Amino acid sequence: MVPVLSLLIPIALSAVFVFIASSIIHMATPWHKNDLMTLHNEDGVMKALRPFNLPPGNYGFPRPGSMADMKSPSFMEKIKAGPVGFMTIRAGWNSISGWRGVTTCTSTTSSSIASASSRCRARSSSVTSRSRKDRRSAPSSTGAY
Repeated sequence: MVPVLSLLIPIALSAVFVFIASSIIHMATPWHKNDLMTLHNEDGVMKALRPFNLPPGNYGFPRPGSMADMKSPSFMEKIKAGPVGFMTIRAGWNSISGWRGVTTCTSTTSSSIASASSRCRARSSSVTSRSRKDRRSAPSSTGAY
């Protein structure tokens, strides 16, 4: 069995490689280019939202207070009048550097360690079961079974 500690350097290097490769792929390919649409009057919408001082979080609108409110005529009127949507409010935007970069690299490294550890355990258990089977089927030194 290979100890996990001897795999730490390859695990760390592979985590860094996967992080860099996924960052390059995400930036170089157009797969997510059209995931978000642009508002027609983005500056006006942002200016209208600032006075509300919304705390960071996920919001849905209109949002009923309970299941019973979903059936109320006033809520149905809000749905028909629109707009209906979801929005995520952030205090600001950071790039992948800093805390987000550390957490991404940490999660990649921990999943690599877990994968390597389970692989080592599976491999050692199959080697152990094979050696037991070989001992049972091998002839004795006298030639008799």
